[in-house]
This record gives sequence, C-alpha cells and structure tokens, in this order.
Amino acid sequence: MASTIESVSFSCLQITASLLLSLATLFTGCRLYDRQDTRRLWWDDFWALVGMVLCILLMVSIDLLLDIPETHSHALPVVTYYIATFAHHSLIWSSRLSIIFTLIRLQYGVIRAIFGGIGGLLGLMWLATVVQITWVCQANRSWQQEPNHEEPQSIVQCPQGLSVGVTLLVATILSDVILVFAPLYIVFKSRHLRPIDRVRLYAMFSTTLLATALSLAHAQLVISGKGRLELLIGIIQAATAQTVVNIPVLFSFCLRTSGSIRKQFNLSPLTTTGISAITEDSQTGSLTQTRVSGYAGNGMGHTFKADRPTAPIRCSIDNPWDGGNTRTVFTIFNSEDEVDEPEPEGSLQQHEMPSRAGGDRSGV
Repeated sequence: MASTIESVSFSCLQITASLLLSLATLFTGCRLYDRQDTRRLWWDDFWALVGMVLCILLMVSIDLLLDIPETHSHALPVVTYYIATFAHHSLIWSSRLSIIFTLIRLQYGVIRAIFGGIGGLLGLMWLATVVQITWVCQANRSWQQEPNHEEPQSIVQCPQGLSVGVTLLVATILSDVILVFAPLYIVFKSRHLRPIDRVRLYAMFSTTLLATALSLAHAQLVISGKGRLELLIGIIQAATAQTVVNIPVLFSFCLRTSGSIRKQFNLSPLTTTGISAITEDSQTGSLTQTRVSGYAGNGMGHTFKADRPTAPIRCSIDNPWDGGNTRTVFTIFNSEDEVDEPEPEGSLQQHEMPSRAGGDRSGV
C-alpha cells in the first residue's frame, strides 16, 4: 500500500482534479441552461448550482495547495487546506440535497413532506460533519507547523482520524441508503409514472450506487490516514457526486432532442397557447383531439375521459404559463379512480383537478 500512496504524484492529483471537476462543472452548466430554457428551474437546480460553484472552488484550492511556493507564509497552505476540505464536503452534501429535492418535486402530499424532512436531516448531517472536522483539526495543530523542506512535495493535511472517519461512514450509510432506495420506492409505488420517468429514476438509482461506493472508500481512507490516496479518492468522489445529480436531467434532454426516442416514450411537444394534442394510448384506446388554454401556475391538472369510461387518463401540464414562447409536454397516464357516472361510449369529458403548488412533477 505504501508504494501505491507514493505513486500518487502531484501531477496526477492536479490532472485528476482539473479534468473531473471541469467535466462536472460543464455538465452542471448544461443542466442549468436546459432548465432555464424550458422554464423548469427549481430547488434541485439551486443545489446543483451551489455544487457547481463549489466544484470551481475545490479545483482552484487543490491546485493552490499542491503548488504553493516555499517563499509564501505557511498560513497560506493551512487556509487553502481548510477551503479545499470544506468545499469538498459541502459539494458532497449539496449534491445529496439536489437529489432529494429532485425526488420532492416528483411527489405531493404526505410523501412529499417526508422527503422534505429527509432533506432537513441531510442538512443537519452536513453541518455536523463540517463542525466536527473544524473541531478535530483545530484541537490538533501539529499538522499546521512549518513543513520539513527536506521532504519534497509534502502536503499540508490534517489527520482527521477515527472520529471523523466514523462520522463520515455513518452519515454516508444513512444518507445514501435513503438516496439509493427512494427512487425505487417511487418507481414501485407510483402508478402514474411514464416509462421515461421510470428510466430516469433507474438511472438515478444506479449512478447513486457508484457515488456511495466512493463515499465509503473515502471514509475508510480517512480512518486509516492514507494521505495522497485519500485526497485522490476525495477528488473522484466529489466530481462523481456532482455528475450524478445531472445525469437524469441530461438524459431527459437527450430524449427530448431525439425524435425516434421521443416517439418510443410517447413524448409529444405542444405549445402553451391553446394546447392541442392527439394521443394514442394502447390501454385506454384513442384519445380524440382536445384543447387546454388559459391555465395558470405550475402543476395545474385536468382529467380527460377516454372512450372507455372505466379507464380515464389524466394530463398534467408541466410548464407554467409563459405566453406561448416555450414547448410543454402532456404527461398521460392511467388513473385507477372509479368513474361515478359512466359516459356514453366514445365521449370525451373534461374535469378540472385541484392545482398542486410546488413545482412541476415531471421533475427529473
């Protein structure tokens, strides 16, 4: 293991940080541009933006930490180390908050409130982690002493030790178990999800598994104090965490821009001024042309009955009213609600549903 640690050179750390964190920043920028362009910015995008800023801060601080001239005051690498450490852990937790808010916007009612409470719990764990690292590193200031210049390429690094490592391990297990299985819960419990939404949630589930594995590896290295290897895995962990939050959104963008895939998932682009759509559904029969106009606010829904009254379908408008300047999409799914008074065969009837505040439910 010692040879492995020594083989992690400064150039390897700098190249890894610059490449992976730059890619994570680029992916986040593309995500935010797409959300702004489709008028679907929400709190999950805010936390993604926070993560992007932290990506840049982490990349700059690592580059400074590895390339500080000996002529500078020793206080500079100490301050730089603190900035890099806080940026790293804050980036991890902001990415987790972005994921949980992505799940929140897909839900409503009790489940939405539960996910909101989970978001608050993640915020408390974030705060506890940062406070403990500060306490441990300030209590033991031996690492802040003047470095031994006879040892080339030495890194100013706080030995966080067993207590911090155990805290990171417990926090990682608690938070990532939630973030791994919450998408699966939504997939299996929500009957209204379109195939595309299920694919997005499965993508979130699989990529979160990778981030979890890296988090566990980093916590183990913190406990054992592996120096440069700990720093390398921490860089990969941070970049992966920030990339994971963008994969479902970028995947959605690819689906919308691909005509053949859009047909496969029944995604129909519509205009917001007098929405008009003709949709074929294999389970409910054909839905004749219908128009919706003058709707206001996010998440307003309407129920449309197909030609078989026992199989109504609901069409939820994703985007808020914006003067007809952007495209929107109908989310069409089966409803298990019983119909009190069956309509004559072949009829089409519209019923307005209560407006649901809090962002569109297409979410990912």
